[in-house]
Amino acid sequence: MMGEDPETFTQEDVDNAIQYLFPSGVYDKKARPIMKRPEEIFPARKAAEFDETGRPFHSMFYTGNPNMFKLLYDIVEELNKLYDLEERMMRRGQKPDSNLKVSHK
Repeated sequence: MMGEDPETFTQEDVDNAIQYLFPSGVYDKKARPIMKRPEEIFPARKAAEFDETGRPFHSMFYTGNPNMFKLLYDIVEELNKLYDLEERMMRRGQKPDSNLKVSHK
């Protein structure tokens, strides 16, 4: 690359080549083009955990983002519980307390 020996090409040489090939007028250094190893840029993710049979411990493992989907699942479960409570109260003839109503602003 750029007339340099690939065997002795260092990260500093890569940075200089990127600066030369992609000149940028951007003042913020974080917005300028870079070429670093992915391990340096992206944080390490926790490895998946499996039992002795090879099955993942988390039931939402195959969704790609198990923690977020578990949270969404829990939210829906809680909403369903609230809907059931509302239904039971309406069957008993109890009117909802307007002071406890959540207002949308």
